[in-house]
Amino acid sequence: MSEISKTTSEYEELLESEKNIPAGYERIVMSTKGLYGAPAILHIRNFSVEEAWQLGLMSQDELPIKVTSMLQNIIWEKDVDIKKFYDPEVAELMIKFYKTFYQSTLVDQKYELTKKDKEWVKKTLFKGVESTEYQDWLRGVKTGKIPMNYDLDLNLVKYYAIEENPHKYIKATKKGFEMMFQYPRFGDAALIQKIVKEEFRAEDKQFGPLYEVYKRKQDMEQALRRGEDIDQGAIPYIDQEDLNAVKDYETRKSIFVINQTKAMYLYSWGGEVVADKPLSERLEIARDPRFDYSLYQMISEKLNNLEIGPIPKVEIDNPVTHAREVIDHPFRTLELLAAIKDYGSDDTVIESV
Repeated sequence: MSEISKTTSEYEELLESEKNIPAGYERIVMSTKGLYGAPAILHIRNFSVEEAWQLGLMSQDELPIKVTSMLQNIIWEKDVDIKKFYDPEVAELMIKFYKTFYQSTLVDQKYELTKKDKEWVKKTLFKGVESTEYQDWLRGVKTGKIPMNYDLDLNLVKYYAIEENPHKYIKATKKGFEMMFQYPRFGDAALIQKIVKEEFRAEDKQFGPLYEVYKRKQDMEQALRRGEDIDQGAIPYIDQEDLNAVKDYETRKSIFVINQTKAMYLYSWGGEVVADKPLSERLEIARDPRFDYSLYQMISEKLNNLEIGPIPKVEIDNPVTHAREVIDHPFRTLELLAAIKDYGSDDTVIESV
């Protein structure tokens, strides 16, 4: 059978199968072609009123866990497991979900000033002088009094080309010893968060308010070191005993998360596949001295740079210079979901009759 007739046959089979898809479900074609965690084609519906209401009421901490089940519910195919999607695939699904059921433009995306922007403003608006007015302008942008936002046309989003035989694992060899790691899946974040929440439930209650003050103190002190205009009197005070306690809590929690992450992404160890072993067993393996901090850093960098799904480069109108240019825009699932709460649909007309 030729490739053309094969493609035609597969398309005809798809059309036949779609006769059973209920009204309200739309076809989504994934750029990853079924070679990673997502299928090549799936069908999804919009959120119901009840689901959208629940989404609006979720706290930031609840999102990774509850959003997983919400997204699973809108997929028609019962054999599709969104927890197995790679993270960029879920971002792609959300872009296409948003375009299909809402609108093709993401509006009011926060723009981060670049050094080039600041130089342009100083030269164009303030005659090249770092005057008090120029500093006031920078401060206004930072505080949000001078909004710097851009709109993103989702039709312009491009997707990575996928190889027919994609690399799905990362191999590390250390003095002849081989280790392999698997890329993050969408369900991993929710599982790790659940484990961490159970482990630190009591301490989170104990240190929660103090930790918020500690983080605010850290942020303000870092801004002060960067030369920003910070009222030093507004920096929170924490006595040394509390400071030591909250630092210890933060350190232990961070190490716990790192160890869970190391174990989660471990695929094989010394040639033996361990991905199907219980996480507790993989934790013990991950404590091996050969899986040290330098290896963890190298693997983490690789894991965060899987080139599938949406390319994080987009063309926008720069809100500072008003010139058309390409910027970095990382597509994050939770941010795309947040946008859904604020906008109606392009393909629905509401009128009085």
